Amino acid sequence: GGLLVMTPLSKVIGDQSIIYDPNHSDTMESFEFKQLSTWRQRVGRVVSSAAFDVFFLLVIITNSIVIGIQSDLMAASLSEDVPVALSVLDYVYTVLFTIELMMRISGTTCRNYFFGTSCSWHYLDMAVVLAFWIEGVIELISYVQAETLDRRSKNNIRIV
Repeated sequence: GGLLVMTPLSKVIGDQSIIYDPNHSDTMESFEFKQLSTWRQRVGRVVSSAAFDVFFLLVIITNSIVIGIQSDLMAASLSEDVPVALSVLDYVYTVLFTIELMMRISGTTCRNYFFGTSCSWHYLDMAVVLAFWIEGVIELISYVQAETLDRRSKNNIRIV
């Protein structure tokens, strides 16, 4: 058997301990810990790359353009109805920003992400993503309610 060594490299996940055994580094527990560490390092390299930053800079710019187009169309038509294509694009941007946020959190430690030197930008990112999701849920709820009311009014007309 292996020796249970509680070191800073030991982890407890649920009721299971991932054990680092310096004498037997080929144990399954050690392998799982190394895999997690390697995965986090890979994600960290991706999110710290210039290509990642440029890609999401372009996402932010195109999202700003879409919001401008959406606002212009709504102002011109004096309507709150958003064209379906623009509504779908809103959800695509929400998913992209959520993926970016999750990758940035996964690519570093939680302590570094939430309390590091760039934490104020991270809080802003989280607030923007959360606002996107809240808006999306509110839109979905209002759509479902409108459809339910529309069906009820059609049924009332059929009864009369």
